[in-house]
Parts: sequence; C-alpha cells; structure tokens
Amino acid sequence: MKDESDDEEVIDQEKLTELKNLLEELIEGFHKFGIADYIETVRSPKRMIYINFLAGLARGLGVIIGMTLFGAIFLSLLFRAAELNLPVIGEYIARIVIIVQQHL
Repeated sequence: MKDESDDEEVIDQEKLTELKNLLEELIEGFHKFGIADYIETVRSPKRMIYINFLAGLARGLGVIIGMTLFGAIFLSLLFRAAELNLPVIGEYIARIVIIVQQHL
C-alpha cells in the first residue's frame, strides 16, 4: 500500500514537472510573439484608434501610388501601341490617345 502511494507521488511529480515545463514554453511563446503588447493595445481605445488611423493612411497612400504607377504604365503602352499603327486596333487606340491627351 505504501508503494502505491509512493508511485502516485512520483507520477504526480513527473506530471507537475511536465506541466511546469509546458507552461514555461507557453509563456516564452507569448513573450516571443508580443501577446502582452497586443493585449495592451486592445485595452487602450485611444491607441487602437491611432494605430488604425495610421494603417488607413498607409493603405490609402499605397492605393494612390499604385494606381498612379499602373495608370502611367497603361498610358505609356497605349501611346506606344498608337505609334505602331496597328490595322484595326490602331484606329481605336488612336482615338483613345487623342481623348486622353486632350484631358491631360
């Protein structure tokens, strides 16, 4: 009977040690991924609004720059295609180029 309780204590100690190691790994993972900073940010509405505002500005700026570059490349290709004087497409593109040049 005494042997069984000793075995249970050893098993319990092993389980406790294993649990302790797992918890330490979990805590280390939380620190590695910055969970504390995230929780702090979520708890502060002012900081959350500020971060989302900056993220919105960055996205808006990215869209503006991206569309400008895309439009410039598209117009450049369009002008070059008009210069090539392609039979059917050339006339249509030439009209578009004329309209675009009038509005620029």
